[in-house]
This record gives sequence, C-alpha cells and structure tokens, in this order.
Amino acid sequence: MKTPIRRILASLLLGAAAAACATAANADYPDKPIRLVVPFPPGGGVDVLARMLGDKLSTMWGQPVVIENRPGADTQIGTAAVAQAAPDGYTIGLLTSAFTINKALYPDLSYDAARDFTPITGIAQSPFYLVASPSLGAKDLPSLIAMAKSSPGKLNYSSSGSDGFLAGELMKKGAGLDVVHVRYKGTPPSVMAVMSGEVSYSFFTLLGIKSHVDAGKLSVLGVSTAARSKDMPDVPPLAEGGVPGYDMAVWFGVLGPRGMPPAVTAKLNGALQAILAMPDVRQKVESLGAAPMKQSPAQFGSFLKGETEKFGQVVRENHLKPE
Repeated sequence: MKTPIRRILASLLLGAAAAACATAANADYPDKPIRLVVPFPPGGGVDVLARMLGDKLSTMWGQPVVIENRPGADTQIGTAAVAQAAPDGYTIGLLTSAFTINKALYPDLSYDAARDFTPITGIAQSPFYLVASPSLGAKDLPSLIAMAKSSPGKLNYSSSGSDGFLAGELMKKGAGLDVVHVRYKGTPPSVMAVMSGEVSYSFFTLLGIKSHVDAGKLSVLGVSTAARSKDMPDVPPLAEGGVPGYDMAVWFGVLGPRGMPPAVTAKLNGALQAILAMPDVRQKVESLGAAPMKQSPAQFGSFLKGETEKFGQVVRENHLKPE
C-alpha cells in the first residue's frame, strides 16, 4: 500500500519542526545552571581549577555553574556521573589523566571511555613533581633511591588517583625499589601524609602543592617529564636522577556525555578557550605549573585516543594492577 502524500508531508513537517526546536534550544544554551562534576574532593588542585573556570563561565553566560565534587573509586564515581547524564550540555566534567589510565587498569568500568563521552576541550597539561618531607632527610632523588634500597619495604609513597599510582609504580619498577603504596581519598590528605612523615614521598602537580613548597614544608626531588620544568629549572628529571627513560605528564580536560549537540559542544569549547586566553587565568594556570591547552573538540578527541593508547601500553608492559 502506498503511503498517502499527506502523511509524508506531515512527517516532513514534524521533522522540520523538531529540528527547528532543537536549533532554537541550542541557540538559547545555556538558559539554566550548569553542573561541573569534579571526581575529586574539595580543596585539591583540580577543584581549584574547576572553581576558577566555573566562576568565569558563570560571569560570561550569566548562569550559575555548580561545582559538584564526586570523589571515590579512583575517579570512577564522578566520571560515571558524567557518562550517565543527559547529553544536553548542562552536565560536564573536569577530568584528568586518570580517565585514560583507568581504561587500562580497570577492565570492568561501568562506562566506556572511548564511546560514552563527548570531548569538549583540553584545559592544561602539567608535569608531576616528586616530593618528600624535609624531615625524611633525602636531599635529592639519588639519596632517596639509596635510602629505599638500604631498607627494603620500609619506605612508602602515597597516591590519590591512578595517575599518581602510575607515577609511583613507574619509579618503583624503573629504579628497582621495594616500597609500599598507600592510597588516600584526595590530594589534600595525601599531601598532609607526606608533610607529616606518615608516608615517605609522593607525586603531585604543582597545582596542589605550590604553597607548601614555597613555605618549605615539602622538598622537590624530581620532575616527571624528560625535560626540565621552566617553573623549577633546578629540579632534575627523574630520568637524570636514577630512573632511566622516565617521562610522564598529566592533563586536565572537560568532557560531557555522549551525544551532545555539536553546537553546544562548540559553544562550550569556544567559551573555555576564551577563558584560558584571559591574561589573569593564563597567569594563574602557569603560576601553578601548568600549560594551557588550545584544542578543538576533534583535536581533544584525538589527544585522548593517543593518551589512552600510550598509558595502556605502559600499564601492560609493566604488568600494573590497581591496589
């Protein structure tokens, strides 16, 4: 039976109306508060960065940006909250390298990192810094390595996410150390554990420790990247101090759930890139040891794919398992 021409026309009109409504909705975006999920507790470096971005977005668009801290399970709780949200641009997440590392460490994630998200933009990249309490008595990386080798199993290191865990395990394996991993729920308690001597050392971005370094409460013994950091040019890379081939950087970026309208994704990308270009924001990001990233959604998506492949290879080659 042939479909009546009036039904065809009605269907076409309905489709056109729906498309027009969607276009209008996208044009009005945002017309209500935006939720920015942070898979870490309040007070850490990622939280500080999120609140700065949220304040700027709120001022730019005249809509509140609500920071929702959803820590736990190696950032999986907050990341899953982003994946499960409506793909309308009103729930986005500030995620980190843990997003790409977890895909290799945890085969049974509740979400698919490659399929269930919309890349919006990279925000910044930063090296990790190896730090210890001055009371430990390690004046540099070689002396820390010697200390660990002279007392197998006595030294320990802390982490608050899979990126810090990966950094510690790469040093452990690369230098041939017998040290113990201790996990904390968030950067602030992990930092406090190092300063108090509860743990021997750890890895952090400057974003989370700068004030403590400036106050002399933490000693910086090494930087995770192959090249020296412009922020601390006197600090040698781990690759120079006894861990051959060590090279690792961490990233921060904004993603949304799968299926976000391209127009909304582009609008978020443009706004966040405009914020990162603001002199005060750029100065703040750089003062915290990070370099702003300039990426389109497609470029950020390609970057994530490369990071996932890179970290996956590191996890497999070193036979790393979550602890």
